[in-house]
Amino acid sequence: MAPPNHSERIESLEDQVRSLLAALNARNTQEPFNDSASARQGFRSEEPGAFTGERGHLEPFLAQVNVFLRLNPGRFINDSDQILWFSTLLRGVAHQWFTSGSPPP
Repeated sequence: MAPPNHSERIESLEDQVRSLLAALNARNTQEPFNDSASARQGFRSEEPGAFTGERGHLEPFLAQVNVFLRLNPGRFINDSDQILWFSTLLRGVAHQWFTSGSPPP
């Protein structure tokens, strides 16, 4: 069998390109893969409970706040909005400290 000439080779390559484009178009019309960021958009999480200033409760409270913020990345426009929201979770001594502007004890 003789090797394909240039026009046959070009025609074969064009067929392969058409086949690849059809496969790509079919793949693009399928439902997109949900990466963690897009999957989070439909995930609802509860806000953390209030923090009263008890030292032993600080680390778990901050962990809950961190999880909430990571699961709701588009909820706050900027850091100021996050701080304002965070302040609504403070009660008692913690709220007094926050509103006083003093450094923590």
